[in-house]
Amino acid sequence: MMGLAEARALNSVERSLIGTPEAFRARLERLGPIFMKLGQFLALRPDLIPAEYGAALLGLLDDTHPMPWDEARALLAEGLGQDPDLLFAHVRPQPVGSGSIAQAHRARLHDGREVVVKIRRRGIAERVERDLRRAARLAALLERAGAQLIASPREAVEEMALWLRQELDFKRELDNLTRMHANHVGADGIHIPEPYPELSGEGVLTCEFLDGIALSRIIRAEQSGDPQRTACLQELGYERERLAYRLLDTCLTQIFDHRFFAVDLHPGNLMLLPDGRLGMIDFGLCRDLEATMRQRLLRYFGAIVRDDADALYQAAGALLESTDASRPEVFKREFYAATSVWTARRRAPAASEDGSGGGETHIWLMQIVRAARSAHMRVSTDSLALYRALLTAETVTGMLGARTDLRRVGADFFPALQMRELLAPLSPQEVQGIAGSLAELLKRAPERLEHLLGELFAGRYVFNVETRASARDQHLNDRHVRILSVAIVTVGLSVLLSAGSLPVWVGVPVAWPVGIALVGCYLWLLKQWRDGR
Repeated sequence: MMGLAEARALNSVERSLIGTPEAFRARLERLGPIFMKLGQFLALRPDLIPAEYGAALLGLLDDTHPMPWDEARALLAEGLGQDPDLLFAHVRPQPVGSGSIAQAHRARLHDGREVVVKIRRRGIAERVERDLRRAARLAALLERAGAQLIASPREAVEEMALWLRQELDFKRELDNLTRMHANHVGADGIHIPEPYPELSGEGVLTCEFLDGIALSRIIRAEQSGDPQRTACLQELGYERERLAYRLLDTCLTQIFDHRFFAVDLHPGNLMLLPDGRLGMIDFGLCRDLEATMRQRLLRYFGAIVRDDADALYQAAGALLESTDASRPEVFKREFYAATSVWTARRRAPAASEDGSGGGETHIWLMQIVRAARSAHMRVSTDSLALYRALLTAETVTGMLGARTDLRRVGADFFPALQMRELLAPLSPQEVQGIAGSLAELLKRAPERLEHLLGELFAGRYVFNVETRASARDQHLNDRHVRILSVAIVTVGLSVLLSAGSLPVWVGVPVAWPVGIALVGCYLWLLKQWRDGR
């Protein structure tokens, strides 16, 4: 498996067109703010450009030249339809952030709450369309030069055009923020700012102010190698592995629990808050996940966690769309080649000792999508959006120097998700009662099973059956026999689970179906007990 820096290399023609990493960044800066946005798009996409180019472009993720306060204030008044002094106790003239599309100002409401007001630049929509036409011409030049990307240069520009047009729509972003905030209310380790729709309007978006450190700054501190800078971060509550875990866990939670996820997870949109939580801002780019696609993705990532190459291949095929030009045998060959190298790298002793095998799940994902492209198989827009979110999130954790990767987080996340969905129909009180009873059952199961089996083998366990019983009595006896049979099975399953580590069968840990069967038996017994009261 190639390392992160080897994920993408330029051929000689591409390099002559683009230049060195520093020259490419300088060229984007000269071309203007929209091309700087292109740099943001590329900075965390090792599938599209080499890592050294991404590192050079990372500095574009923070600030561009701010517009004067007088101009920003006029746009604020136009967007809200009122004098800002009537709505805010104070707005700081100096922006806390200035991007190519908008800039943000910290403000205070009359009741003392701190907010941030995002103001869209004047005439930016027209500028975006003009620069997109220039980018399309550059893409055509690269395609004629034979550039070979995971997506063609034309497709990359089309994806960026969709991204930019969505970011221009502040009404859409407000809706996204409102949904995202509601999904994460009360969540541990993650904080989404509260939206203020009454203080938002055309080209203006107001939300709660998050006072934290941008991950882009943390990445620069980590990559500087300066122990004093990293020590200062640790005093502020920074723990590299914990932050990386939270980012990846939040990404999976949004995708599979909420079925609504942020796509643009670059370091400028992520921050470390004073209490150690992860803060997220800027929700111009979000996607819904359709139920059928979610089930396919669950099978796919479940196979990743289980290390089941055959199940992975079947699940990956369900995410792709074939055409007359598709060559499935090419995809199969390249899939198994990439998967075997990735698996061998993770299992190598060096990977477990120095962490070099961590954080590279996204490189394997890149190669799988690249294999689909080379086999002329279409990747759906839903899959590409999810791929981009996961790719960006794990790239960020890699830039932090974390060993935590998607597979490690997924090994905790997906079994917990299965249990949550199993218990979802039950009320919290029922779940609490079942948990307590299961704990007691597990504690006493070995002793009870030993006693029961001893009685059975000694011939002392006898059913007294009255042959002249009424139909009602016979029904009750039959019911008692069924309850006893299920109780015996329940005790046996409890003993199995308490036995420690269980084997893996056909790529699936035996503990999962045993646990599910145990819960099912217990629920059935609980229902029978209630019916008989």
